[in-house]
Amino acid sequence: MNSFKMPLTLASLILLLGCFAYWDELKTADEKQKKITANRVFPDLEPETLLSVNLENQKSGSIKLERGNKGEWKIVNPISARVNEEFVSTFMKTVSTLKFDRRIEGVKNYEPFGLNDSRQNLILEGEGGFSARIEVGNMTPVGQGVYLKLEGDAAVYIVNQSLSLSLSKKLIEFRKRTFDIPRWSELAQLRLHGSELDLIFTQDNGEWALLNDSGVSLDTQSIRTIFNVFSKTEIRKFVDSPSASLKKALDPKRNGTSYLGEFAWQSHQGVSSSISFYENNEQIYASIEGSDGLLIVGENIKEEFGKTRWDFEDKRIVTYDSNDVQSLTIDSVTYVKSSDGQWAEEGKLEDVKEFPRLFLVDLEYSRATDILPELKGLKNILHKVQVKLGENINLTLELWEHPSDPGVIVIKKMHDQRFYVSERSLLENVSAKISKTEFDKSRG
Repeated sequence: MNSFKMPLTLASLILLLGCFAYWDELKTADEKQKKITANRVFPDLEPETLLSVNLENQKSGSIKLERGNKGEWKIVNPISARVNEEFVSTFMKTVSTLKFDRRIEGVKNYEPFGLNDSRQNLILEGEGGFSARIEVGNMTPVGQGVYLKLEGDAAVYIVNQSLSLSLSKKLIEFRKRTFDIPRWSELAQLRLHGSELDLIFTQDNGEWALLNDSGVSLDTQSIRTIFNVFSKTEIRKFVDSPSASLKKALDPKRNGTSYLGEFAWQSHQGVSSSISFYENNEQIYASIEGSDGLLIVGENIKEEFGKTRWDFEDKRIVTYDSNDVQSLTIDSVTYVKSSDGQWAEEGKLEDVKEFPRLFLVDLEYSRATDILPELKGLKNILHKVQVKLGENINLTLELWEHPSDPGVIVIKKMHDQRFYVSERSLLENVSAKISKTEFDKSRG
């Protein structure tokens, strides 16, 4: 019988210890939560439980925000508009986790606190039927506090003056100050239209092409760069209700106004829109399709409408990864790469050379200054180059003197009818390392 007592006692002790640990953990978590919510004006309120916020300011008027079903905030008064999510998130955290430094009881006269006719009020509504009205009064004579009073509570609270500063914010600070353009991954088509250009880019499985000219190879990064310019352009001023005279003045047919161009898009879901840009009196105005309002943006947007198709073409001469190259032949002299990445002339592996690797890297990152469908007058060939990437993967190039410009060279690729014009500096790691005798021998 005694043989059963010891295991039973140990089991009971372990159970008791487990219960104590669990109780201690709950107690610790409760104490941490109490520290977090200590001196909060609204102990049970959190930013994510707020449903609407109404700022009343005698100077700037009323601003009301409401939270949608998906948790997104929007401005509903004095206009309907999108919000600056980062700014609004910080604002909601400020008002919901508001703490007081002191609570003054037994107040008979609210006038010394500026609470008889408060200049700033804040009305909150939240989940579970929560509602509160905050009246904000004067700054405290000492310190950085401000007085406030809650509707239905006779006490006066002293809180940090950051609350008053938050309630003094203007409408433009709550608004999203960028264009409502889909994300890059959602785009199916972009259009850039100006007085001298009209480019329509289409995207399919991550590959971009020009509509009606799919044979042109495009530089995706250049397209993304211009997309970023428009999607991140800061709106400096909202003109929600432009006057008839302003609308008339922005007619491109009138003197003093010039049409800059249009940026348009279509998403994979078929949602499309456009923004037109005009310049008048040294200001750039933007007009969104379907909106009566106008927006004022910075002058940097003008540069985008001065671009040409060339700015978006893929200017790479080659598309390989130089690390994948197995051998390089220049003018019939072949250089091979060892297993440890060292380069040497075939048959002379002990004589390590650095220039083949440098030339391959230069070629990989070179960009053509021009790509011509035709070029006459080529006479002097500089080098013949073959790059071997795999068993049956070869890239053959011819490097020629330009017929009229000694500062550049011309590169012709096998199976490519175009002529690539490149800076002469591309030859620095080739010509300087191959003696004239070797070059003449290789030429026969």
